[in-house]
Amino acid sequence: MFTIRTKSSRAFLMVIVALFLTGCVTANRNYHGITLDDAAFNFGSAKLTPAGLALLDEYTTRISKQNNLRIAIVGHSDRIGNETANRALSLKRAEATRDEMVRIGADPASIHVRSVGSSEPLVQCNETNREALIKCLAPNRRVEVFTNLAH
Repeated sequence: MFTIRTKSSRAFLMVIVALFLTGCVTANRNYHGITLDDAAFNFGSAKLTPAGLALLDEYTTRISKQNNLRIAIVGHSDRIGNETANRALSLKRAEATRDEMVRIGADPASIHVRSVGSSEPLVQCNETNREALIKCLAPNRRVEVFTNLAH
């Protein structure tokens, strides 16, 4: 038995378990992934920044050379605002990621997109100043891309 000590490790493990249970990740396959962090999108926007585009271009070019890929893209948001808007924004970010990956050369049939909104935070923040809260919650605003070889 082992203990997971950090919230980010727990959140990462929960994502892997969820993907495993839905068939997106299997225990006997190679797993790869990237996270498009807060710098990949402007605050409140689903448009990829130049930094996000560059990271996604390099990653997609590398993985699209492999056959039989399955790609899961999971959009996350922070808790600022209402949950409906957060889920919609995180879905739009995941879809923008998918669209860019397809433009670069990924097979659209191999991609599954979903949004979890603010339900899987990496950090918890108690700041009362809005600017400080936005900065503190930045790790929660992300898009995670998981790839593995398909069956």
